[in-house]
Amino acid sequence: MRTTSAATATSVWSRNEILQGVQEMLQRIFALGSDASIRSEARLRDDLNVDSVGMVDVVISVEDR
Repeated sequence: MRTTSAATATSVWSRNEILQGVQEMLQRIFALGSDASIRSEARLRDDLNVDSVGMVDVVISVEDR
């Protein structure tokens, strides 16, 4: 559940929302099927074979969110 405080204008995302968002982002960037499951403890370089260009794509996508 994401909540926003009018006084501080900050968003608070739950752990599940963050994990779901990251999984959707990785599926889009790396053209994974929607049924692909990425574990929360997966390491981008070691487990998912993400190279340096892929890492840049991930960082840019996170910043855009």
